[in-house]
Amino acid sequence: MNILSIDLTSENHYICIFYLGEYYNFEFKEEDKTKRNDWDKKIETIQSNINSFDILNLDACIYAAGPGSYTGARLAYTFLSSLEFINSTPFFAISNLSAIAANEKEMIPVIFGNNKDIFYQQDGKDTYCQDLSRVQLLGKKLIGIQPDIEVLDKLLDKNSIAKSMIQIFLEDKKNILKENFPNYIKQLDYRKIDG
Repeated sequence: MNILSIDLTSENHYICIFYLGEYYNFEFKEEDKTKRNDWDKKIETIQSNINSFDILNLDACIYAAGPGSYTGARLAYTFLSSLEFINSTPFFAISNLSAIAANEKEMIPVIFGNNKDIFYQQDGKDTYCQDLSRVQLLGKKLIGIQPDIEVLDKLLDKNSIAKSMIQIFLEDKKNILKENFPNYIKQLDYRKIDG
């Protein structure tokens, strides 16, 4: 099975491809936000590193649906939705929290967001709070991907989410989200700024 997995929920974009039985990991760093979603560059990089890669030979695609940058999650959704329309390649969404916890089932995956939001997963359910002590009361060790967060008991590389999603897809389909839409754990509160 050939699988494309993408995580666009942080400043750097991560892609993992399981192709002809091998894993290939890619990290794309781009300071200019207007160039971060350059799929021509991403596909060219992939094709130059995987000689036989053909996007038409993908059996499935997966994306990190959040929490994280929901703009990134929406970009991933749009790209894979287009690929599904053009190529009939099915795509699936997986919570970033499920991907973080994929190999550490006894730990609580956490992502610290904006506005003091703390996103975490308990008993397979994604939720959030604004009080760290509420998460710590669960009595389990914390796992995450943010190196600047000192309360984490275990730190994973940010690029591990893309590979973990492939493993979830191949081994543990119960963690695939029921709908492909971005994983909005907290109700978004948009306000009109001018006028």
